[in-house]
Amino acid sequence: MGEDSVFKINLTSKRFVVFQLVRLFLILSIFAEVQTKRWDIIIVNLVVLSLTFLPIIIEKILSIALPMKFFMLYLTCLLLSVYLEKILAGIVLQIFLGASLGIIGFVLMYLLYSNNRIKTSDIFIAVFSFCFSVSLGAIWEVFRYFLAVFFGMGVGDFSINYTAWGLIFTMIGAFIASTSGYLYIHNNKNNSLNKLASALMRKNPRLLSDFENSVDFIRDLIKKGENEALEFKSTLRTNLHTKKIDKKMEHAVMKSITSFLNTDGGTLLVGVLDDGKVKGIEADSFSDTDNFYRHFTNLVKDHIGPEHLPYIKSNVILVEDKTILKVDCSSSDKEVFLKSDKLEEFYIRAGASSVRLEGSKLIDYVSKKFEKN
Repeated sequence: MGEDSVFKINLTSKRFVVFQLVRLFLILSIFAEVQTKRWDIIIVNLVVLSLTFLPIIIEKILSIALPMKFFMLYLTCLLLSVYLEKILAGIVLQIFLGASLGIIGFVLMYLLYSNNRIKTSDIFIAVFSFCFSVSLGAIWEVFRYFLAVFFGMGVGDFSINYTAWGLIFTMIGAFIASTSGYLYIHNNKNNSLNKLASALMRKNPRLLSDFENSVDFIRDLIKKGENEALEFKSTLRTNLHTKKIDKKMEHAVMKSITSFLNTDGGTLLVGVLDDGKVKGIEADSFSDTDNFYRHFTNLVKDHIGPEHLPYIKSNVILVEDKTILKVDCSSSDKEVFLKSDKLEEFYIRAGASSVRLEGSKLIDYVSKKFEKN
């Protein structure tokens, strides 16, 4: 495996670069519009520029990690608003604004619904997204109103007399988004919104614990197969070929957890075969699940360290009449070493496997990944 695949840029670095490029584009656009004195376009660019910091603020305040998919969707809406303001200002921009806000509201409500935090229906989700969009659209219209009154500036083709029309077109966009969202989830239960919700939960295992431990979620997770953020282990300590307890099996489980901690986090399912078949932890022959769980916890403390337990959340879950262990790992703030036979090993995720780093590669990775800490 080449160094490019092992030392790929982590998600945070990718996000930082993308956002910096977008901000640079907006700043250059502002300078260009200053020459033409198109103050309405300049105002839109300044508003969009400030909004690029909103996801970071949300992460800091709420202590959650947003997946890259959310960031890309968010940036796409922001950039399109700039282009539409320049090319198709007025009606099209207002409809697009309403639709974008409607999509955001729809995703928020869907996450709550999927997590069983609220008991509602698909139609109520659509109504919420419509109201969410119209509410924020009204705030935008009030902002435009004050610009026109106090600074004599009109953003877009609408002046102070057309504020009501702006809100009407925002409502049209919101209705389009909410109706489309309702039809989408009502007719297709295995939709991409589930993937979006799953991505958020993988990065925040403590945020939506009820849904992430549901049988439906586990089944969908297994269907995806092993990848960079998901791995299966058939047992915790038993070698299925020899039918005997094997320390190598325990080491393999601890290795996977360590690699998730050292990279971008992930989920380990113990009791699931490589092909996705649910085997269950019964093969480990513990007297009960309490003893199994106690043994697993002791392994983590002895081989990874109790100081890393806050980054690891584990649950024993019944799936298809068999018990599996689900281990959700967050990305650690500092490097994590696996203690094995008086040695310390360092692992990261590369594709669907755990890779051991040594020497200069280890030093290089640690300096890049954890230098801010």
